[in-house]
Amino acid sequence: MKLTILGTSAAYAPAERACSGYLVEDESGTILVDCGPGSVSNLFTHVDPATLDGIVISHLHFDHYLDIYPLHYYYRFDVPEEMEPKTVWAPPGARERILEPFDEDGAEHFEKTMRFETIADGASCTMGGLALTFRRVPHAVEAYAMRVSGSGTLVYSSDCEYNEGLLELATGADMLLAEATWEGRETGSGSSHMTAREVGELGTAAGVGAVVATHFWPTTDRGKSAHELAAAFSGPSEIADEHLSIEV
Repeated sequence: MKLTILGTSAAYAPAERACSGYLVEDESGTILVDCGPGSVSNLFTHVDPATLDGIVISHLHFDHYLDIYPLHYYYRFDVPEEMEPKTVWAPPGARERILEPFDEDGAEHFEKTMRFETIADGASCTMGGLALTFRRVPHAVEAYAMRVSGSGTLVYSSDCEYNEGLLELATGADMLLAEATWEGRETGSGSSHMTAREVGELGTAAGVGAVVATHFWPTTDRGKSAHELAAAFSGPSEIADEHLSIEV
C-alpha cells in the first residue's frame, strides 16, 4: 500500500501548499481521502482522478472537502459519459451541504458524477479491494477517523483531539497518519486538535509501525513539530509534505 500526501495545511494553504488530501493506492484499489483546496490539482500529478475507486470526506470543514467541486467539473466535462458515478463516503448532511450551491439542474448533473453514502460510527465499507472502518472522533463538527486495510493498514485521524477511540482504532496499524495542527501548545480535552507530541504519544501507545504528522496550521513551525514527534515516538516518523509518497 502507498500513501501520497496531496495537502498538509489546515484552514488555508500558503504558497506551494494545499489543504488536506491523501491518496491511498494498493494493487486492489485507489481512494482519495479528503479533498481540501489545492489537493485535487496535486492529485492530477499522481493519478487520473477518473481511476479512483472512491472518495472519503472525513468531516465537513471547508479545508477537507472544497475541491470536490473542481473534481466534479472534471468528471462532468472531461471524462467519458460511461464513467460510473464515484461513491463519496461522508458524514451525515454532506449531500445537502455540498449540493447547496447548485440549482436543480446543477445538482442533477453533480449526482451523475458522484453519489453519497453516509458514514456512521463503527460502520465499514469496501472501495475497490480496500476495506475501511470508521470511528467518530471528538472535533468541532461531526468527524470520523478511519482504518484502511489492504496490503497494509493505515489509520487516518481526521481532525480531533487525543482520544481513546482513535487509540483503539490505531492499535497495531502499520502507519498512523494524524493531524498535528499546533506546535508547542498544551491541548487536551476540548481543543479539537492535536500537537505533534500528542501524535507521537498516540503512535507509541497504539504500537503502530510508523507515524506521519499532517494538517499543520500555516504558521506552525514544522521543524519544531518534527522534534516533538521524534521525542514522543521512537519508530519511523515523517512530517507530511506535498507530493511525499510513503510505503505503508
